[in-house]
Amino acid sequence: MTAAVGLYEPPDGWSDEELVQVPEGVHYEIEDGRLVVSPRPTFWHQEACRRLANVLEEQCPSQYWPVQEGEVRIYDGRVVAELRAPDILVVPRELTRRGAHRGWAHPHEVSLAAEVVSRHSYTPDRTTKVAVYAAWGIPLYLRLETEPEVICYAYRLGGNKTYEKPTEHRDLFTLEEPFQIQIDPALWR
Repeated sequence: MTAAVGLYEPPDGWSDEELVQVPEGVHYEIEDGRLVVSPRPTFWHQEACRRLANVLEEQCPSQYWPVQEGEVRIYDGRVVAELRAPDILVVPRELTRRGAHRGWAHPHEVSLAAEVVSRHSYTPDRTTKVAVYAAWGIPLYLRLETEPEVICYAYRLGGNKTYEKPTEHRDLFTLEEPFQIQIDPALWR
């Protein structure tokens, strides 16, 4: 479940300076300028994300790297107008190197976003984020469902910044873009 957080809401929107004041450990996103929080992920959710990040790490070309707990941001001046925190992002390797100055990416820097669906994220992961990530031009969105059965949905960016109909995978599959990725949903059974 997501809800508006009971914190001070800056009248002019959330700047980087104001976001730093959100308490540590609060999982949040910014939707239409509004800070929205969600519950901490379960241990199973964290484990499922780690497994997917490991699979991606093994297969990423050297110029890319999968990250967990990353953010994708869109600014309106100095205010963060939109912020999403996919379970996993694949970003340019230089964003992850020691000394990198930010822990977030612009949408054009993200080659893949992935979400592991939980009981608190059905609507955002299945509907909202599909539209948002496509509108932002993220080439590939992976949605992993683990209940009642394990299914991985792959959304590829089509024309007009919309995703094509997702492909549904219950067994080992390979994707060619944005780089060759082989995923076996049995890893989450």
